[in-house]
Amino acid sequence: MDGKIIQSSGSLDIRFRFGFGPVERAAKDGEIWDVQRWKYNDREMPTIEFRHFTYLPKSLQYQLFQVFESGQLFAEASMHNMFPNNVRTNVFAKRLHAALRFPHSRSKFEYYDIVLSCNLVLMKHIDTKNDHRKRYNICVVYSFYQFIACVQYKISMIMTTRNTVGCALNIIQFYIVLLLYQNISIKTH
Repeated sequence: MDGKIIQSSGSLDIRFRFGFGPVERAAKDGEIWDVQRWKYNDREMPTIEFRHFTYLPKSLQYQLFQVFESGQLFAEASMHNMFPNNVRTNVFAKRLHAALRFPHSRSKFEYYDIVLSCNLVLMKHIDTKNDHRKRYNICVVYSFYQFIACVQYKISMIMTTRNTVGCALNIIQFYIVLLLYQNISIKTH
């Protein structure tokens, strides 16, 4: 195949995603959701999708986290002072990695997307930042090709931050500042 499209073969595009998503409503009776809802300081936070990862063989989980931590080291080596907000790391990245059963991971990414593709044309596109906040606006991608039964597959592992996390953190920080201001105002009157 050597990177060429074979017209007689079908294409394949499989995605395996886990990490933070949007804030979602509670499941209705009879609904089963694959996300975990949670609150921080009584505020709804972005849901965490993680269960499918925990079904993977432990050896594969471990190998994937080796890649994720390598991605973290690459990001830090490429740009000075990446992911500097310790509150964001402790509230979000640490919670995600604990749910994935890797609580001691040094990775500060908030979302992972693993793509397996074959016989597929990647259309011209523009990738946009997942989070516009300074030092959180990057995405690390590790891609490679693998032949299986004489068929070439492309595997891409995408590690990124999430805008939904940045927005939630802004709300948390706003309410903390508001509470501090109210406490100071009460004490001065």
